[in-house]
Amino acid sequence: MPGSARRLATALGIGMVCFGAVCGTGSAQAEENSLTSPEHITMSDSQQVVLPVDHLGRPTPDVLNHISQAANTPGLPDQLRSAMLAAVAFYSGNMGGGPEIPAGGPVIHQFGWPSVAGHCINGQADSLGTALAVVGPSDIPAPGAGPHDTAFLFTALGTSAALANQADSMKVHWINLNTLHYGTTPLANHGINPNGPATVSGVAPTGRGYLLAVLDGSVLTQDAECHYSPTAAIIDGR
Repeated sequence: MPGSARRLATALGIGMVCFGAVCGTGSAQAEENSLTSPEHITMSDSQQVVLPVDHLGRPTPDVLNHISQAANTPGLPDQLRSAMLAAVAFYSGNMGGGPEIPAGGPVIHQFGWPSVAGHCINGQADSLGTALAVVGPSDIPAPGAGPHDTAFLFTALGTSAALANQADSMKVHWINLNTLHYGTTPLANHGINPNGPATVSGVAPTGRGYLLAVLDGSVLTQDAECHYSPTAAIIDGR
């Protein structure tokens, strides 16, 4: 994981896990990209982590309320304010509330807020992107996830079909907060939505535990290269 992405993931992980939670005072160290046995990094049974997201990974009403209040902070750049209010509208249901969840399917964890790419649809209009994660084992989304894997999927809404070769343009930087195992997983075209909208996916060997994922990069469509703003998720992958 690049240094800037790792620093972002660490900061988000501390903030989101400690939001409304009882955080321990102990510390743990691990070499970069190493897998530490879970039994050596544990949480007391008396400590209950309360995440700022619901069971699908969406921000809770309390979090959305805080975002709305923060968006009205004097002096906040208009572009940032608009993005924050768009995220609140998206998850409060005013913009449809994200992709449909299939009945009887695997547990889906949506990323915390939608991603935006300018001059993307037909090379002109903006596109909203949605990301989700599925903890294995699961056959969907393609190419499927094993019992210790997590599948990630990103959909560029309103766009044409994805190019066959995505050149590793869209990536998910992830860390397992229980084991400190981390990595970067590129998302590729696995034949999902072949007629559009452009959809890319990938599988990461995350292991079991609470996962923090940061997604950023581009999606290559038939019309344009769409550069999407970052989004993040905290995932219960136990």
